[in-house]
Amino acid sequence: MSSHQAQKGYLTLPFLLDVVHVVSISLWIGGMFFVRFCYGFFLRDRGKDLWEIFLSMIKRFSNLATYSVYLAGLTGIVLAFIRIKGFSILVDTAYGKTFIAKLLIVTAIFVLGGINKFFIIPALGKKDEADWNSLLKVKENLYRFVTIEAILGIIALLITALLTHLSPEG
Repeated sequence: MSSHQAQKGYLTLPFLLDVVHVVSISLWIGGMFFVRFCYGFFLRDRGKDLWEIFLSMIKRFSNLATYSVYLAGLTGIVLAFIRIKGFSILVDTAYGKTFIAKLLIVTAIFVLGGINKFFIIPALGKKDEADWNSLLKVKENLYRFVTIEAILGIIALLITALLTHLSPEG
């Protein structure tokens, strides 16, 4: 607990929302890194035998990530309303400008995650698993999008670190 959060103390609604927000983001972004670092193995021939297991894991993680995103989004919106007392804070303070930058990055992550969940992952299930090469292009798209999503996740975390040391009051 630091900066503007330290002023309010523990066992307050903003603090508890922060905890839920951080845990849900940790599950989501942490899982993205796990998927990203394991995924390269499954693009090679050595991963053929285990591809079905990995695809099943990706689908399960996608469901967990969806719930985590909903929870992070809900708590983030509530926290924004608690901390940002007026529109002028968004445009006139370093906190507001940094918050808008974070919002843009997080929106890009949401869009990429949605593309993965609703288009690319279902395409992996529809392709003929017996033909490894027919899956390769779809697999490479998922690999690319997961990589971008993970990098944007790091950027969002760095922006958040900066936000924790800025005051919403300006």
